[in-house]
Amino acid sequence: MRGLDQTGLSQKAGPVVSDVRLSRSVPQPSNRATIGSVDVLIAFDQLVAGSDGTMRMLSTERTVVVVNTATVPTGSMVVHPDRAYPVQELTDRLDGRSRAHLRVDAQRLVTALLGDETTVNVFMVGVATQAGHVPVGHAAIERAIELNGVSVAKNLAAFAWGRAWVADAASVERAAGFDAEVDATPLRERLSADLRGYQSAAYAARFDAVVDEVAALGHDELTAAVARHLHKLMAYKDEYEVARLLLLTSPKKATWHLHPPALRSMGMRSKMRLGPATRPAFWLLRSMRRVRGTPFDVFGWAAVRRTERAMVPEYIRAVQSMLPHVTSATLDEAVAIASLPDRVRGYEELKMERASAYRDELATRVAAFTR
Repeated sequence: MRGLDQTGLSQKAGPVVSDVRLSRSVPQPSNRATIGSVDVLIAFDQLVAGSDGTMRMLSTERTVVVVNTATVPTGSMVVHPDRAYPVQELTDRLDGRSRAHLRVDAQRLVTALLGDETTVNVFMVGVATQAGHVPVGHAAIERAIELNGVSVAKNLAAFAWGRAWVADAASVERAAGFDAEVDATPLRERLSADLRGYQSAAYAARFDAVVDEVAALGHDELTAAVARHLHKLMAYKDEYEVARLLLLTSPKKATWHLHPPALRSMGMRSKMRLGPATRPAFWLLRSMRRVRGTPFDVFGWAAVRRTERAMVPEYIRAVQSMLPHVTSATLDEAVAIASLPDRVRGYEELKMERASAYRDELATRVAAFTR
């Protein structure tokens, strides 16, 4: 076996590519893949896999592509939230340059099964190995993981889960908590249920009333857009919600690295390390979520929290004012306006800046739509 690693670039958010050649006879003269020579591409990142440089190494006659479908945004997508992740374009590119294309959302599964995404790549190797695309026995790979000596138990588990996914994907999905029956639940019901956990049944009923009003028009695309983006605005990530989500998804012995906005505003420049002993504090925060938006909400006086709360009724009024004017001819514009909240991303200063731009655009476009 000969290998060539391009290492270190990931620290600058650049692509990392490893070329590996396996031979049962005399080693190949070069350890770098040549044009059209790749038998299997294990794509940990779709964007790198779909780049022009990688595409040149693939062949429709010989290459099998095993892809992690997680859509991790690039730096430019974070700065420009309206820049869409090119999922279909990448899928088409990889399909067009391979003889087989196996896709799995490894990041979602590994995070649910093992608590974080650090072993996603090992999971992917397990998928490729079990599918018969890596000509190395699983015992040899497991031995290599043991010899490496880093998070051995967790990496072995990730490798085993990857193999299990190929053998019985439905069982692995269920083990991860992604039951097919739950996933089949209509979108608006899942979002409403989430808002009950986020705040209360009354809070969810407020959401339901607006979505029902939109659904009465009979335009499924508009109903889905309003449901998604009203939920986004109503379920803003404040201190109570962060506590709820961490307790909901983290292992009992997890250590969290957090940078609370209140402490950051007082000059704290680095994240705090919070171990299992701090879980009671998170339980307390989670139990206090029903004071959100009341005079007793100690976090709610911050400018960003006041803005987040204000955007909810503004959005509802905007949607309701558009409904009498929605026709088949204006539907696309209505959906576009209903989807504007997706531009409000980021934390504190960045979120406030984008919220200001969003509110201005919402008001302008709704005024033009209802004229």
